[in-house]
Amino acid sequence: MADFKEVSVKTFFLKKDFPFLENACILKEGFSILRKNNISARSYLEIYEAVGGNYGWAGRYILTENKLLEIINSENNLIFVLNYNSKPAGFFELDISDINNVEIVYFGLLPEFYGKGNGKMLMNAAFNEVKKINAKQLWLHTCEFDSDVALPFYKKSGFVIYKTTFETEFYSKDFLSSKLK
Repeated sequence: MADFKEVSVKTFFLKKDFPFLENACILKEGFSILRKNNISARSYLEIYEAVGGNYGWAGRYILTENKLLEIINSENNLIFVLNYNSKPAGFFELDISDINNVEIVYFGLLPEFYGKGNGKMLMNAAFNEVKKINAKQLWLHTCEFDSDVALPFYKKSGFVIYKTTFETEFYSKDFLSSKLK
């Protein structure tokens, strides 16, 4: 396991109020979205790393395996994987512990699926899942280390920034040394 360091990062909190009208989630040929129930820590961390590795995602790595399993397999945590020809292409994770204020905890695609409309397809799938539980609001956060297109994408998807602050997050020292050069 990598060595981690706490750093302060500029973080944007965004929200989208319900109800709202969106296009139905129409999956392109070869794509499917599957909910993952009782996912193993290894399977979860594989998709987590594939999606977030380039952006230093580390929040799940600093947990013990038991704590990670407790979170990801909680009845309040929903994980959906976007597959292309039965191979992972991306995922989103929802925290529904407050069904009036649902959080997109993680959201993203593997790099080879960028720039092809797949993010919109995945976000519409997330919207559809949130609609099913009749949430009043959906929120997420992104930070200065995430993809350069993340914040504009979320805004284009109808989210608005409601708070910008500096948050303390963990990142691997290897990631930080490459990012802060």
